[in-house]
Amino acid sequence: MVTKRVFLVDDEADMTHLVGSLLKFKGYELKSSNDPEAALQVLLTEDFDVVVMDLMMPRLDGLALLEILRSKGRTMPVLVLSAKNLDDDERKAILGHGARFIPKPVSPTRLVQIVQDAATRSAVK
Repeated sequence: MVTKRVFLVDDEADMTHLVGSLLKFKGYELKSSNDPEAALQVLLTEDFDVVVMDLMMPRLDGLALLEILRSKGRTMPVLVLSAKNLDDDERKAILGHGARFIPKPVSPTRLVQIVQDAATRSAVK
């Protein structure tokens, strides 16, 4: 079995640690960043099976990061997590870029299942 690579972007270190630990425990190879601008550089140069990112981050929010990735031809599955209630335009923009919106809070079991589903779809392409 090939280990799936996941990149996690969240400006809150506690969140990257918590989610990262969970995904590592479930067997994923994990890379993470608390700085969305630094994450962008990694995501433009490395391949991942799934990207999990927060929506609300300073300097470069998740939607802007997603838009840049797609404009540069990066097609990996993206899961956008947020506690924010999205307006219709934000939801359409996320979905329009082929990402999936996951409202917080999300149970650890559910998050792992969503990541697994995205990684499986990524492998099929």
